[in-house]
Order: sequence, then structure tokens, then C-alpha cells
Amino acid sequence: MARVRHLALGVAIAATACLSKPSPPGACPAGSEWSSPRPLDAVNSASDELAPWLSPDRHDLYFSSTRAPRGIYHARWDDLAQDFGAAVRLSELAPELDDAEPFLSDDQTTIWFALGSADPDTFKATRLNKDSPFGTAIRESNGALDSNARDFGVDLTPDLRTVVTSSNRDDEADLDLFLSTRSRSDVDFPAPVRIAALARPGVDCCGTLGADGTTLLYETDRGGSGVTIWETTRADTSVDFPEPHIFAPFADDTSSNGGPQLSRDGDTVVFASDRGGAGTFDLYIVDRCN
Repeated sequence: MARVRHLALGVAIAATACLSKPSPPGACPAGSEWSSPRPLDAVNSASDELAPWLSPDRHDLYFSSTRAPRGIYHARWDDLAQDFGAAVRLSELAPELDDAEPFLSDDQTTIWFALGSADPDTFKATRLNKDSPFGTAIRESNGALDSNARDFGVDLTPDLRTVVTSSNRDDEADLDLFLSTRSRSDVDFPAPVRIAALARPGVDCCGTLGADGTTLLYETDRGGSGVTIWETTRADTSVDFPEPHIFAPFADDTSSNGGPQLSRDGDTVVFASDRGGAGTFDLYIVDRCN
């Protein structure tokens, strides 16, 4: 999501707590329309909140923040308060992380994140359970998730076998999305392939995959009117992604939107946006139920 913030800088929405609550997993009837964006006020601050990740049960939210101290923050849903609790920084990962683009495994025992602003690399850390601190972060160096170029924005399917990542490895001046699938979750990913239908001059990054690997939402400036979220859907994982189209909730939107994360059931998207009018990016949510 750092990409949309940088682009927007280069070139008072309110909601009650109950309206910001993500819908229960799998609760949306088939064919339901997307809601209007709602801010996650409990975790937003006067600084930039970027690159959110929401757990499959909607109870844990991770994101990057430029508040002091900068880094990756975590907030948990409080059923009694019907809102997210105070966001807590993951201080064990690295000092002063800025645009970390965190992504976690469904059980929250593995985290991938980007380290370095001008030339980010992908790092991974693990822990025993979701209540334990993460151990030492190690740079991914097998060539699929990390290269000698800019590499960030990892997102994996639940089986951890298919990954989409953002990189300029094919063109130093151009960010594109790359896809790789491995045979098992305990072997290295093969060399990633640039997603041809999305490749173009400009910024195409920060993708998020649906659970079965057939839906991809991502951040792009391809529409010619700023940065926002587009979508592409393929029939199955044996074929390539086709030409994309703008994600429905943003068809008539003039805000800068990016860093999307699609829930496992496909009914909820959390993202960052500058629509609040304060000149910073906050976290928002759209779903098919509210």
C-alpha cells in the first residue's frame, strides 16, 4: 500500500463501531452487492495506515503505520466493545519499519513483510502460535519471493502453494505482478512469471488472491485518473488471468485506494484510502452484507 501513498503525494468520514465490524465469514448471500466503504476508526490515526491484513475469522487485523514508532501493528476484535481494540506494534520484527506490507498465514504463525523503502526485500518470520512473539526475520532468497530488484507485497493462497508478489525485476522503472505455484508448501517456489494481462508501463502491484487462486485484486494507476483497485478473475488455475476491470465499489470513485486484502470467502476487502480528506491514508472495509 506504500505505493499508492507515494503516488498520491506525488501527483471526515465517520461511522459507528458496529457499522465498521466485518461481516461473519461466509455470511453473505450469493449475488449480494458490495457495500460503500466504511472506515476502521478504532485503528486509524493521524498518520498513514497502510497494507492491511485481516484474519479469516475477522478477529485479527495487521497493517503498516507511519505513526511513531513506525512499524507493523496488530489489533484484535473486542466482542464486548464491538470494535477493534488498540493497535499494538510488533516491536520484535525490526525497528522503524515503514511500508512493510505484512501478510500472514491463516494460522498467524508465519509473517512475510517488506524491509527497506528505496529497494525493499521480502523477509519472513515465524512463531509457535499467534499469541507468541515472532522470531528472527530471515530474507527470502530463493528467487521467487525475493531477487536483487524491488520485491514486496507477498500474498499467498491458504495452502501456501500459490503466491503473487510485486517486483520490478523485469524492468527497473516498472512495477508488475508476478505469480508462482509450487507442488508442496515445504519446497521452494519456482521462478515467478509476470502476469501478462496486467503488465504495462506504470504501477501494478500489491495483489491479493482469492482462496482458490482464481480472483486477483490489485493496486494500479492504469485507469488514468489516479491509483485505485482493479480486479481480474480466471476460470481456474490452469489458465492465465484475463484483462482486468475496475473493482466494482470504486467504479465512480475519485479517491486513491490501494493495498487491498480479499477475505478467504471473497466477501470482504480491507484497503487503504485517502478519502477521509485529511491528506493521510486510513483503513477502510467493503463487504457484500452491509
